[in-house]
Amino acid sequence: MESPSYLEVYPDAVMRAGQQTTDTAGAWQTWSTRIRMHVGHTDNAVRSTHISAALDVLAERVVPVAARVGQRVADLGVVTTSAGVVVADSDGVSAELLHQQSGAAAGQASVLSRPIDGSAAAV
Repeated sequence: MESPSYLEVYPDAVMRAGQQTTDTAGAWQTWSTRIRMHVGHTDNAVRSTHISAALDVLAERVVPVAARVGQRVADLGVVTTSAGVVVADSDGVSAELLHQQSGAAAGQASVLSRPIDGSAAAV
């Protein structure tokens, strides 16, 4: 299978995917709150100080990681949406520049000093 010589991007699909990813960030971020809450409830119900201490250590390790996952999901959604916007904007700018350049070139007389097929120029 041959690799394509270009990259095909659908900016609207990319922007939608970024927005949908960002929309899930809140759910991811609630995991840290839920973990803390459930560990707290369990900690109150446990009579063993060893198990209670172990749950506290677990919460101290897991809660910040879960919160970071939520933030990273939000960041991923934002940068994905931004990438789609950049591609869409650059498509518009490049189309405008090509239109301007082709219009300017069409208005010029030929600048060839000889035929492009290599034959002698008629003088």
